[in-house]
Amino acid sequence: MLTVSSLFVRCALCSLVGAAVSAPAFGWAEKPEIDGTTLLARMRARHDPAGSWMAGRFALTVVSTYADGRQRRRECEIDYASHTYRQRVEIDGHAVRMEVTGDRCRLWIDGAELPSSPTAATAALAKKLNVSCDRARLFRNYMSYLWGLPMKLGDPGTIVAPTVTRDEFQGAPVLTLHVRYAKGVGTDRWRFYARPDTYAMVGYAFDKADGKGEYIVLDGEVGVEGGARIPKTRRWYMTADDRFLGTDVLEAAKRLP
Repeated sequence: MLTVSSLFVRCALCSLVGAAVSAPAFGWAEKPEIDGTTLLARMRARHDPAGSWMAGRFALTVVSTYADGRQRRRECEIDYASHTYRQRVEIDGHAVRMEVTGDRCRLWIDGAELPSSPTAATAALAKKLNVSCDRARLFRNYMSYLWGLPMKLGDPGTIVAPTVTRDEFQGAPVLTLHVRYAKGVGTDRWRFYARPDTYAMVGYAFDKADGKGEYIVLDGEVGVEGGARIPKTRRWYMTADDRFLGTDVLEAAKRLP
């Protein structure tokens, strides 16, 4: 399983803000009358009422804007059932395609598939553009996890804390779901913030083993055939200094046959 903290940094776009998340100021009881399993079920029902996302195949158009102003527009296909990921993106004027199905990986640059033993020139270009099977698998894990939240929190190895806390995130009251992962699956500790009235996700945060972390603010939703509601915009920040890292915008999402 992925460690999304390292995924985001290595993807060049990408923690919980000191000021963004704080102790509740709404006079709530310390422990809300809901446990972690129930909250997760309600969050999943809010974002995937038909319960079909994890068996689906989807085409996503994602525009990522980095802190330095650079942009990447990715045409992605995620097939959760077959564990397949396909991506098309332009990098420095070159058309790059990646495809990963299970352990099999295929790569293309400007329409030409990279052979297992490329020429020196082709290998140099692939290195310059950061095109590799490791990179393709990285994107598969990163995209399928983050665009699949909160549904992906039902995956094996996910440990949902029984205690839900009431907090404040971006100036609004939230219910906080605390999540960690089994040994060998992941080391980050996550918090997922949901509105107490609708259970819609409004953000999430993670801390790494070294204490560093990031937080993500969600805004808007994109409806997908079948009833799923996927966050439209993700804005990433560092925990320590609230430094802006970048933005992901979901321009389009479509369920594929």
